[in-house]
Amino acid sequence: MRPEMRHSYHPMSDDVRKQKNGTAWKLMNRIEKFFGLRNEAKLRYLDGEFEVLSPGDFVRCAVTGQPIALPDLRYWSVDAQEAYASAEISAKRYLELNARDNAPTR
Repeated sequence: MRPEMRHSYHPMSDDVRKQKNGTAWKLMNRIEKFFGLRNEAKLRYLDGEFEVLSPGDFVRCAVTGQPIALPDLRYWSVDAQEAYASAEISAKRYLELNARDNAPTR
């Protein structure tokens, strides 16, 4: 049985940066350009980190379906166990889920 893999967010460790002629670029973007995102990962979203349950290159935004490369994953919901492509999408989904949970019952 494989040990579980854990990742935590850190601004400098989440992407590999190199300098060339004074401009920074992400190594991941170069790899994606040639090979694309191949396999969808399965994750468990935790507070400030996520656990890889099934290895892969990306997850999908729960709202838009847009693929999100794992090094670019910044927004998710622990309660809903969903990933989001942007802060705006995350905030909108949070309000939507809370409105549904806080709706008065008759």
